[in-house]
Amino acid sequence: MNEFTTHANQGKIDIVIHTSCDYNWRERLPKLAVEAFVNNHNMHVICVQHELENLSVRDRDVWKNVVDQKRFSLLTLGTHTSRELSRHVMKWEYETGDPAWRNVNVGTLVPVRDIYEIN
Repeated sequence: MNEFTTHANQGKIDIVIHTSCDYNWRERLPKLAVEAFVNNHNMHVICVQHELENLSVRDRDVWKNVVDQKRFSLLTLGTHTSRELSRHVMKWEYETGDPAWRNVNVGTLVPVRDIYEIN
């Protein structure tokens, strides 16, 4: 984590793929890493979401400053989740009256396997 902090503070990290986008992600990282994560204004954050059942207002609000800086995207593992998450993001814009949520891209990662085992 020390190497991440150093490189993030030096502006050497352009993209971070974050797989724990819930509200308490900050509690799981060292304080210096969190500060570097938030303060590197050139680093784009891609948040991978698989299930939306537990997505909360706290999850939304913890990313507000990154959303305001237009450096936040959401990525899902399936089109059905992307559609639902897009609805969440539109709802957040409506609920908060904040047009910044309109700039959040919701994309779909389609995992491709080139080798299949037949049992």
